[in-house]
Amino acid sequence: DSKLKDTMNLVNSSTKDLSEITSYMSNVTKDPEFRSKLDGTVINLSASLEKLSKALDNVNDLSKGDKQELKGILQDSAEASKNLKKFSEKLNKRFLLFRLMF
Repeated sequence: DSKLKDTMNLVNSSTKDLSEITSYMSNVTKDPEFRSKLDGTVINLSASLEKLSKALDNVNDLSKGDKQELKGILQDSAEASKNLKKFSEKLNKRFLLFRLMF
């Protein structure tokens, strides 16, 4: 899938850019506490990007039918999320009206 390959390239590019930024920040900063926080952030981000890369590899290995099923699940989830947001907004308006009344 070309979109998946593009995403993988972006993930790899982001990892490289992140490494360069970290190197630059390490040279710029002299505060050990800030450097420690920066290192922790970079480690967490790197781990997250690695997990994303593995997940995308797994998706890439799926059969065409499985990919379609996954796409359907994601679309259904997006629709459910939109509906929940609408419901939440209506509920918030009603509670606001109720609070204003009392």
